[in-house]
Amino acid sequence: MTRRGGLARATAHVAAPTGTSPPLLRPQDWAVSLRSPLVVTELDHLIHRDLGFSAAMQVMEALNDRMLEGQYRLAELRPADLVAAHEVRAKYDGLRLDLADAVGVVLADRYRTDRIFTLGQRDHRAITPLTRGLSSFRILPAGG
Repeated sequence: MTRRGGLARATAHVAAPTGTSPPLLRPQDWAVSLRSPLVVTELDHLIHRDLGFSAAMQVMEALNDRMLEGQYRLAELRPADLVAAHEVRAKYDGLRLDLADAVGVVLADRYRTDRIFTLGQRDHRAITPLTRGLSSFRILPAGG
């Protein structure tokens, strides 16, 4: 998430299947929404900063409840993901991507999807997914 006027733009999570290392997914295969740990951290920071500690605690409680219910899953972040995210940022240096956005691109590749949730659509419309055979991201919620 990056601050660009107003509170913040949510970014870098992908809709993902319940299994791991899935084949290329179709819309009917979506079962759970995957959250990048970087986005969760940024979300908490920005809400705490802009709306206060109490609001941040409420949002995290709601997010935790949804994870316990199986609606959301927290993605595992590996050292190789940070290396790949750094490469994405370097390739698209003119966009000045933050790390959370670049990690979202890497996670989309891991789960072989072109669907990514972001309210900051400009950057992801300019990025080509890393997954072979995918030419652009399908932006959620707008382009879902």
